[in-house]
Amino acid sequence: LASSIAFTLNGVILFAAFNFELRRLGQKGIGWQDLGDTLLSTAIASGVGGFTAWILFPHLSEMDFLARLPRLLFHWGEVVALGLAAAAGLFMFLLSLGYWGRFRGRGVAGTERVILTGGGTGGHVNPALAIAEAIKQKEPDSQFLYVGLRGKAESVIVTRAGYPIRYVWASGYPGPRPSLALVRFVFSLLVGIVQSFYHIATFRPGTIVGTGGYVSAPVIFANTLMRGLGMSRARV
Repeated sequence: LASSIAFTLNGVILFAAFNFELRRLGQKGIGWQDLGDTLLSTAIASGVGGFTAWILFPHLSEMDFLARLPRLLFHWGEVVALGLAAAAGLFMFLLSLGYWGRFRGRGVAGTERVILTGGGTGGHVNPALAIAEAIKQKEPDSQFLYVGLRGKAESVIVTRAGYPIRYVWASGYPGPRPSLALVRFVFSLLVGIVQSFYHIATFRPGTIVGTGGYVSAPVIFANTLMRGLGMSRARV
């Protein structure tokens, strides 16, 4: 059971990760080699995460305080143990993905790598592209990745400008009052942070440029967390 659940969990993570990569194949500057690098990184990270969950689950489910939880249609102790094991497995997935990304050897030494983020309207997107053009004038070999919101202005403007783009989940803050909108905001932010973690780990930027808009929030939060863990050196 633990093994099945662990690999199912990582299968979902793999599907989500590769879904973004497959959408990028037709974009300018993205080729099969880029997808191959991502496949290798994610496969290694998934194995680490799945193995962690598989190892931890039986030990957690046998703990006394969990074993005393009531059993209805299923044993609550096993549910809690599964949640803890899955959380640890996901953390190890992200951790190993980040560290593996640092040693893959992709890219040219000394090349400036910049993540641009911000969107929703042209007022956020165009300044980011102007900054990219200014950087390219000083560093012609610079590489860029735009992180934005699907279906917004950046999905058209950035693609038209010839820059690769990836998407994350994000939504505007609805205020502190309890509501479905607040739940949606929290869920979108958490998913967006995980997606941003993945994009930062695989692209390995030296600089992150944010030009406003709520889509910038998960990227900045993810980079702050990764810097605290020693997994990113990107300046914001």
